[in-house]
Amino acid sequence: MQLKGYLSDNKITVRQFSVMSDIPEDTLHKYIYKVRIPNKQNMKIIYQKTNGEVTPNDFYEVGIS
Repeated sequence: MQLKGYLSDNKITVRQFSVMSDIPEDTLHKYIYKVRIPNKQNMKIIYQKTNGEVTPNDFYEVGIS
């Protein structure tokens, strides 16, 4: 699941997720709009905070043609 979809489905704002994850809002926006891919540490945090619903593969669009 994409991070944007996860936040939308769970009615979580980027600001709320920023506070939950301690990842700056501007950085999250870059991940959501595919300007940047999270580093290993932030990927781990996102994976944990989303209960495994957003995985590292979701940022690389693995399996999407």
